Amino acid sequence: MTDDDEYFEDFSDNSSIELSGVDEDVLGNELSSVDISDSGEYEFDDGPGNTDSSSEILYSFYKSRTSGGIPTHRLKYRNIALDDIQKELEKDVKKVQNMLQLDYGKCLNLLLQYSWNEHKMLDMYMNAPNHQDYLLKNGIYEAKFPEDLSRLISTETDENILCGICYCGPTKDEPMNFFSMYGCKHKFCTDCYIQYLKNKNESGSMAIECPFADPKCHLKITIEELNVLSEYNNKMEEKHFYHKKQEECNLLSEEQIKQMYKLDSDSEFEFDEQLDVEDDFNNTVKTKEKMKIDELVYDFHTIIQQREREEIDKKRNRTIISKYWYNIGSRYCTINTKKYKHCPSPDCDNVVQFIGFDSDIVANIEELKRLLMIPLVRCKSNHQFCFGCNETAHAPCPCKVVQLWKIKCEDDSETLNWIQTNTKDCPRCHSLIEKNGGCNHMTCKSCTYNFCWICLGDWTAHRNNYRCDKYVPNEDSDVSKVRESLEKYMFYFNHFNNQRISHDKDKQILEIFENKIKELQINSGVSWIESVFYKECVNALLECRESLKWSYAFLFYIPNCRGKQLIETAQWQLSNKVEQLSRLFEDVEIGDVIKKKPMFLTIKSSMVTAQNVFLETCIDIFADKHTLKDFVQRWNIK
Repeated sequence: MTDDDEYFEDFSDNSSIELSGVDEDVLGNELSSVDISDSGEYEFDDGPGNTDSSSEILYSFYKSRTSGGIPTHRLKYRNIALDDIQKELEKDVKKVQNMLQLDYGKCLNLLLQYSWNEHKMLDMYMNAPNHQDYLLKNGIYEAKFPEDLSRLISTETDENILCGICYCGPTKDEPMNFFSMYGCKHKFCTDCYIQYLKNKNESGSMAIECPFADPKCHLKITIEELNVLSEYNNKMEEKHFYHKKQEECNLLSEEQIKQMYKLDSDSEFEFDEQLDVEDDFNNTVKTKEKMKIDELVYDFHTIIQQREREEIDKKRNRTIISKYWYNIGSRYCTINTKKYKHCPSPDCDNVVQFIGFDSDIVANIEELKRLLMIPLVRCKSNHQFCFGCNETAHAPCPCKVVQLWKIKCEDDSETLNWIQTNTKDCPRCHSLIEKNGGCNHMTCKSCTYNFCWICLGDWTAHRNNYRCDKYVPNEDSDVSKVRESLEKYMFYFNHFNNQRISHDKDKQILEIFENKIKELQINSGVSWIESVFYKECVNALLECRESLKWSYAFLFYIPNCRGKQLIETAQWQLSNKVEQLSRLFEDVEIGDVIKKKPMFLTIKSSMVTAQNVFLETCIDIFADKHTLKDFVQRWNIK
């Protein structure tokens, strides 16, 4: 028995186990609260008091087994932000610091140098014949930092000192502040050094070397030295902000106002007594205040999300040190892709952390993908994507099939357009015929049959000014394999593309619908809470469209079997519910939205149920080890 046979045999045996007392309705995507014990094990706590977001575990599927009893091998994950990773990294650095007895920043630079491969870094350090030479080779000065590093910034008046970047120097009357790293003492003015660090931060650099260029200095700035400049920059910006506010608060005199607006006398300030200026002003203020309140009350969810994003961006870019840590966290996730995945959605910095599997036979992502399971996860912003390939959600299509489909679409799109335009089947032998001229008289090279390109009829009937003005379909079932393969591909591609177009059109209609909802909220006094249901329906509809879209790519690769018929039946039921909800959004009058709320929620609920049944059906067909093995080997899924 081969390794593959043993592997699929194990899967088949496990999948046939029937568990008694298993709650099939446990929702994997609902948040499950856990506490981490001192031993490192997860202790589940279903109490409502536990709201620590860092302890919430989610699952890639909504239940552990399908209705047919097949294990879904769910991936367990946690939602985190990049800022949360800093705490984990700080623990790693402190652990290395305790072992090497070096400054914190030097240990951080060593870990960065070895891409956070702690074991390799320690091995290289311990086996180095000379630790000082080893550190210098990695851009690190061995001597321990003094307690007060603020002296790295000095005020200079010596005219012989020049900044190596801007080539400006101080004088006795105009002193300048300079900064130099502790290990090399190369001085640069603080303004240039700060701008140099900001540029490095923007480019995502972490191993930032001294800017001294002749000869090149390879010492790397540590986070302690970086912090000195960061704090100095903060003080300078606060001072600048304070002076700017003071200037804005200075009141203008009457003469300054006249000069500003070129007024010659007080007569130009006179107002028409008949105009009720005060009332107009008060009404304008009240109207603006009401509009502002309406916006805050009726659309506060969107505003809060926007403010949260702005606050996070502001926090990350507020200081040099915070931006530097952000780059480190981002790089760490990129290196450790087995444990962390960035959300692929544009302008989303959220991260998903891998915890493990709700399975006895799956130990890693590759084994899960080999079972044709799709580890779908959601980030903090509710964006759904695949943890296996980091693409947007593509269930029920396995990752490998997604790759095959994309390649096929890229390779075949232009070919198909050309074939459809320039080729037809010979009416007699069904060989593929290319039209390479303007004449409609065609001769098949395979069987020498003469026929008309337009109607595919016998060319002998086209003499004596015969007019060919009707299409005669080919009723012969013995079509060529090439044409049959192309027709099959075009069938599934057209449906795939149609769902993509429908998804985009639904999105456009729903954006218009959302704007009308806002008008309804303001004009009719409908609160945001009363109308929030429609956003839930919108998200569910678009996600189901995506499932339908990828179902056609999936079915293209599934061979004809009873399982395929079951999938097509479940697919049709899902499609029916999707079209119902889409039609409701399109047809309902905006004034009747609240009245139709029960209908929206009922259709949405049945649509989500149909989606779950559909995805379960796709999982169930591979419970048979022979079907799974055949599919994996046919499409070379490793």
